[in-house]
Amino acid sequence: MPKRKLSKSEEGSSNSKVAVQIEQTKKPVDDDDAYADTDTEMDDAEGEKQQQSTLFRLSSRLASMKRRGKEVEVKEEYEEFEYFAEDCVTVRAPGKDFYLCRILDDVPESTNEEINIAWFDQVGTNRYKVSYDDTIYKASIISHVGVKEVTDEPGLYYITPKTLKNTKSLLKETLTNEGEHFSGGDDDDVDGAAGDHESAGENEETPTKKKSRKKSTSKKTPKAPKGSTKSASPKKKSAKRGNKLIPNPDINLLEEDPTYSKDSTVPLSIERQAIKLLLPNDDALLEALHTDGKNCYTLFQQRSPQISRSAYKYALLQENLDYCKLMLKDRGEVTAKPKTVDLSRKDTGKSDYKMFGHAVREVTVSRGNREGNNAFLADEVQRNTDHLYAVSFCIKKNISIDFVKKHLKAFDREPSLLIDHFYEAVQTGNREMAGEIVKIAIKKDGYGFNFLHDNLLNFTKEKLPSFKAASVTKKTHVSFSIAPMFCACINPNAKYLQEVLNVHDDINMSDNAANRPIHYAAACSGPEPLKLLISRGADVTIPNGQKLTPLIIAVKCNRVENIAVLMSLQSGSE
Repeated sequence: MPKRKLSKSEEGSSNSKVAVQIEQTKKPVDDDDAYADTDTEMDDAEGEKQQQSTLFRLSSRLASMKRRGKEVEVKEEYEEFEYFAEDCVTVRAPGKDFYLCRILDDVPESTNEEINIAWFDQVGTNRYKVSYDDTIYKASIISHVGVKEVTDEPGLYYITPKTLKNTKSLLKETLTNEGEHFSGGDDDDVDGAAGDHESAGENEETPTKKKSRKKSTSKKTPKAPKGSTKSASPKKKSAKRGNKLIPNPDINLLEEDPTYSKDSTVPLSIERQAIKLLLPNDDALLEALHTDGKNCYTLFQQRSPQISRSAYKYALLQENLDYCKLMLKDRGEVTAKPKTVDLSRKDTGKSDYKMFGHAVREVTVSRGNREGNNAFLADEVQRNTDHLYAVSFCIKKNISIDFVKKHLKAFDREPSLLIDHFYEAVQTGNREMAGEIVKIAIKKDGYGFNFLHDNLLNFTKEKLPSFKAASVTKKTHVSFSIAPMFCACINPNAKYLQEVLNVHDDINMSDNAANRPIHYAAACSGPEPLKLLISRGADVTIPNGQKLTPLIIAVKCNRVENIAVLMSLQSGSE
């Protein structure tokens, strides 16, 4: 294993050399530290003495003692490194292949943290170019490789034939141990693919092959120990955990939750019976459950801790206004009590930084950062407020504007309430809802909306009137200061966005939530605005204020075409 010594000779000594023997990297030296370099005599096996420069590090107190002539015992310091900066290594790929990368920092042998590396993209047969920086784990490295630059093609690199052959041999051995068949090329293909650099103008001597003895293919039987008549049993190979998941075809995939199916016999609490009755639209039983105040405490029980949908939200998804009225109808006297759990919540107490002088993380109940029995107490909180957030839920789920208006009218609410939810409509790509909200806002006090907000959201094929750059950046007084530029990004007709960019070509302008045009285009119902912004150099990996990238926004809004466009860019970069 390579080792390093760090040293500096003591200042003021005329015979000592001032040197810092550090390979590849330089480390700062503190002013309080003193270094001494002494010559020690060591006896070898033959009894001869030879001079060897041993490098020591002294503290300021020991250095002062040495200057006064006192004996000082010093210890040598070694730092072992497994990989050095600028080393090129191969890394295990998800398939039966490998990746090439360059290590950016020195890697100590004892480290278990991630390593900073720079990837190489393969552009041809044994031809690579430098790509982006990333981090990997040390355990995923296969071996060192030799990498050289192609003479006639600057910027391209190739793996030397000898190290490439060694890497494929190690990869084949790893796959064999995991029980997989290695489908890589033969050794002749490796030499031929890696030796293309000779035709690129490099005059290198062909190394002669060393002759080696052929190993016997027959396995030797282990000898029995002396004094034992029993034959030695073969050792069992320990199972090795692979780096990738193996699918289990014996598990049947379920298309729906059997707990809430119509013919299910799974026991279910009476509060969740409302969800089970609402899914098949059972009117009579749902009415009976509503009037049963002795046994049913609430109709707003969520489906599960992870799926926070109650029967009221399912009624909104079905656009069933009668069910919404029924669930919000006065139930009369309700004597039922909420369900309780016999388990009690456990905790490990709390600590303050004053106890130890520094912050202390919370200790979990169970090992492995798990919740223990507290995981069964997630249903303790009962929520009966889903109707208060009905408008926001309808906008995010692209429910029709007609149903939303009927819902507001049924519960005596003004349509102007939608103005506060304009941002949610634009962010989720709900153009019809956002266009209707703009019309309502303009009829009221304006709220900072201009004619471009209205036209870019409601036009489909009409021609835009003439406008200036100030109209493009005009922000609203409500809903996170949405500008017309963002409204053009959710219109599937990309010609409107093109006209806006011709007047004001700032593709990096943002709203109060750090959303850029690329984030709004990812939520659009069509992929054309997204393609237009990408062609103009928009960054598809930049997150917004909530740390959401355009790809995550497209997934949350269920925009399949936009997901395909973003994933194609990702696969192309790899």
